[in-house]
Amino acid sequence: MAIYEPVLRASENSIPAYDRTGVIRERTGNRNANIVPSSSFPTADDQWIIIGANTERLWQRLATAIGRADMLDDERYATVAARIANPDGVYAAIETWTRTKTAAEIMTTMDQAQVPAECINSVADLFAHPHIQARENIVRVPDERVGALAMPGVIPKFSATPGRIEHLGPDLGSHNDSIYGELLGLDASEIAGLKERGVI
Repeated sequence: MAIYEPVLRASENSIPAYDRTGVIRERTGNRNANIVPSSSFPTADDQWIIIGANTERLWQRLATAIGRADMLDDERYATVAARIANPDGVYAAIETWTRTKTAAEIMTTMDQAQVPAECINSVADLFAHPHIQARENIVRVPDERVGALAMPGVIPKFSATPGRIEHLGPDLGSHNDSIYGELLGLDASEIAGLKERGVI
């Protein structure tokens, strides 16, 4: 798998939109212009949290959870199309609420309301995240040079062939003798000469 392939799958509608319209999607910032609301919001404890509600049921649960059930009867926000046409009011209402709550409080409320949300995690948060730990997305690999070093684990996870990281990899040039000597037929003095000249 090429490294770009998973990213290509995350490009959402950019490819079909270009295919049909020839339009190259521009940067949109944190907001998704086709899903309102879907953005990141500041919290009272100086963190950021992503909240998304792309269906009527999710919007109803979100508006109710943040104490803005009044918006459900407002024609500017009553339908998906209306919210896309009037995003600023939606985002202002959510941000007004998130600024008064900690990230933990917001996550509890969103979980109870069954609204998709997640904190924007720092690397330290990732190390402590129970889901990341349970999925072994960060593993420690032993190495005689640096000791055990944390790194991203293997994905995808398969039950029959789960995959593992056995080592960090050899030092640069550690296989020079076998490659240049055994495979290419150079003798020890020729290899030493290449090293002295900085070729290898």
